[in-house]
Amino acid sequence: MDFRADSSGDQYDRIAAIWLDGAEIFRTSTAEPTDTGIFWRVRKDITRYSSILYKPQLNVTMMLENVVNDIYTGVYDIHVSFLFYKENIVPNDVRFPSIISPSQNQYDNLGTAELGLFKTPPDLIIPISSDGERGHWFRVESESDVHVKKVRFPDNTIQVVLELYASFHGNDEFWYSNPPYSYIRMNNLTTAHLTPFLGWLLDGKYHDIAICVDDAISFWLVNANLHFWLDHGTPKVEAQSVVYNSPALAIQRREAFTMLDGSFRIKATRKSEFAGWVKSTAGNFTTIVSQQFKLTNVVRFYFNGTYKIVQQRVKAKRDSRIRADSGNLVGRTVVQRQYPLTVITSTVPLPLIGSLGSKEEEMYMMITNVSHALRERRINGLSSSTLNNRQESEGWMKVKGHSVISGSGSTWQKYNYRDEFGCYSRTVLALEGKLAIDNTTFSCASSA
Repeated sequence: MDFRADSSGDQYDRIAAIWLDGAEIFRTSTAEPTDTGIFWRVRKDITRYSSILYKPQLNVTMMLENVVNDIYTGVYDIHVSFLFYKENIVPNDVRFPSIISPSQNQYDNLGTAELGLFKTPPDLIIPISSDGERGHWFRVESESDVHVKKVRFPDNTIQVVLELYASFHGNDEFWYSNPPYSYIRMNNLTTAHLTPFLGWLLDGKYHDIAICVDDAISFWLVNANLHFWLDHGTPKVEAQSVVYNSPALAIQRREAFTMLDGSFRIKATRKSEFAGWVKSTAGNFTTIVSQQFKLTNVVRFYFNGTYKIVQQRVKAKRDSRIRADSGNLVGRTVVQRQYPLTVITSTVPLPLIGSLGSKEEEMYMMITNVSHALRERRINGLSSSTLNNRQESEGWMKVKGHSVISGSGSTWQKYNYRDEFGCYSRTVLALEGKLAIDNTTFSCASSA
């Protein structure tokens, strides 16, 4: 999928998404305005949704939550193209990292590896989404806001994975820096392997699939897709769930304050394991899924609350294994991820010249530094890969009343990917809204 967007007016932080027959395939946020306008482009591999693309009379829906008035004047032009490729588009003697050359035979499952251990896209996708009056996402206004859809699981299901899309807005846009609430359970997102539960789900009945956000305040936009792999050799398989170990989150909270200065600290951990077997025409296979999750979040305030530091660390590990009836391991995927985040903000009052300084005309400078990253190591059978995506940003702005009168900012980002086919690295630096550095290389730095 090739997504292109541009706008010539002023707009900020609009959310957008694309659905195929109610199943979300893409979510994005609008780019910030510059002197040359607003524009951005994204290319995404949507092979995992091919079962929907095969359908005739396919409904393609897009929603961009925009506001147009005298202040926010931007109207967006959106162009979306679906590009279909034949196999073996790269010669076999050309070796690039799989992120550049997804046609490598060893990576035929690109776009599906996150959805389980099968090397082919799912046979069926059922969306867990709304009717689409304002986009197909559910709008979550509070933790008691639960959205439910009834689903009957096909009797010949041999694997099922839930894929979750979520974004946070309004009062919860910066949930990681909101004191003193925990906001912990929303961090373990993206996918959930439901195959170990097929013993309970393949009973011919409709089951409630519910989506909610613990401790939420207004508002979150969420929906999900159920991905099914089916046994086409039989109308019904046998299944049984044999292990269910999912203890509650172990949460520790600590806070200490004197007037407006102090800190909140939250730590949460959980380990879970699920297992179940499915007997199909291919044999009897047991799926075991083990997950570990750890979050630490610290919010500190200094100088009468005008200096704020947010430090968050998230570590997650998922180990998915498939064993044959003989006990032999026939497939395994291990994904380890770390998400470090540091945000520092400082607010400095500025004197007004030639003014009594009413509250509506108060002037101040805000300085912000943001550092965050995604570090991932993935093992899929005999293949392995590492990813390190890091971004450093800093900026300041002078504000008078409710208007920004001046400011400056910069963003540095480095993306490194490595697998057995090679390496890909890209470094980008933006200064004052303009691209200053953009370097790409396929060389691998020594790990020594």
